[in-house]
Amino acid sequence: MSYAELITLARDLKEALEEDDRVVLLNQLDKQLSQNQTLLALSEHYQRSQANYQSMWESYGDDSPHLLRARAELHQVKIQVDSHPLVRDYLKMYGQVREIYSWIQLKIFSPFKSHPPGC
Repeated sequence: MSYAELITLARDLKEALEEDDRVVLLNQLDKQLSQNQTLLALSEHYQRSQANYQSMWESYGDDSPHLLRARAELHQVKIQVDSHPLVRDYLKMYGQVREIYSWIQLKIFSPFKSHPPGC
């Protein structure tokens, strides 16, 4: 197989992936996630909660009531983010797209990971 044929096959694979319904839907969901004001606010709250948890841990240690409160807040915000319908839809579709890429990795690229005999 020539280099040009290999490049053509790679381009065809890329285009087929970009046109796959699951990939298209994942990209649409990703765009919706980045534009949803509720999720953006929850994401900011989650990041602040993470920073607060880290600060409490560094300041007071593992068994502090301050840390336990910070952990509880972080947990509640994480539940809110994870239970949002758009996030659930995105994660479901992400799993399906990840299966596609895992299959490609296994079938196309894994043979190149093994060492040639005698090495």
